[in-house]
Amino acid sequence: MAIRFEIVVRNFRRLPVFLETFDQIRGFRPEKDRLTVISSSAGAEERALLDQFAARRGIRTRFLPHPNIGRGEVGLASYFAGDLGSPEENLSARFIFTMQDHYLATEWHESIFDETAPAELVGQVKGDVIPDGAVIDLDEMERLADLPMSRCSSVTAARSS
Repeated sequence: MAIRFEIVVRNFRRLPVFLETFDQIRGFRPEKDRLTVISSSAGAEERALLDQFAARRGIRTRFLPHPNIGRGEVGLASYFAGDLGSPEENLSARFIFTMQDHYLATEWHESIFDETAPAELVGQVKGDVIPDGAVIDLDEMERLADLPMSRCSSVTAARSS
């Protein structure tokens, strides 16, 4: 079966944070979509956690261990180069959406500037997470991707005004 969306998560010791915020991804269709975790902190505990999550949700998952070298960035490059998993499987989805393990966790303590930050930033959500209150809607993303190019510019213009 063809994969519509491949959600690729770059993980380093924060897989539970991602799994707790997974519901901010709307329109994830177990029969069409798949979750892949590239982990630089891979171990039996993380693998078991992902397997349990997949069983509860009825979703397809892949767990790809990666050495802790450059963490997510190198892992992601290795994924697209085909050094992790198989190149054919890695690139089999129509759409690939990548994110860090804490990208959806706007309320997580490490996603908010603490008192060690400049005063004007303390308490604000950091820039490496999704904007506060936003969600990822896979069905809407697919709908927009399927619009004819002439419609795309009018949709963009309407949203800008």
